[in-house]
Amino acid sequence: MKMRWLGGPVALALVLNLFFLGSCGAAPQTKEAQDFTLSTPEGRTVTLSAYKGKKNVIVMFWKTNGLYCPFELNNLKERYPGLQKEGFEVLAVNKKEASAKVKGFAEKEGLPFPVLLDEDGKVCDTYDIGGIPVFLIINKEGMITWRGYRFPERYAELAGS
Repeated sequence: MKMRWLGGPVALALVLNLFFLGSCGAAPQTKEAQDFTLSTPEGRTVTLSAYKGKKNVIVMFWKTNGLYCPFELNNLKERYPGLQKEGFEVLAVNKKEASAKVKGFAEKEGLPFPVLLDEDGKVCDTYDIGGIPVFLIINKEGMITWRGYRFPERYAELAGS
């Protein structure tokens, strides 16, 4: 009798998991990206609007202790040369961690793209970032064309490239 009772909750958990995984995969959007200026751990500033009209931008919100963040950062690191050739820039926005911690992590991992500090969380709040990682694809016109929790295989198509 216990097996029958467990079947319902297990089946419900499986259905909910599939539902949420599916919703995380691709969420097309078309709204204007809010501009921001953030610093790197080295003190250089990067402004999102500087890429408008020039490059598509992949923004990844992350933390050093995020469960999937190291995996996704490594994925972006491996793909970065190809992404640049296709007209993309990657901005890795760290969510509310100390500069020294982020700098050490980025150096250890050899991250080749700009790593930015959102120490007070204002940019994360602007983009309604709760759980991480979160990816945004912002096209050359400054419009968010996709938001999700995993880096998409069809990123160029999602940006309209």
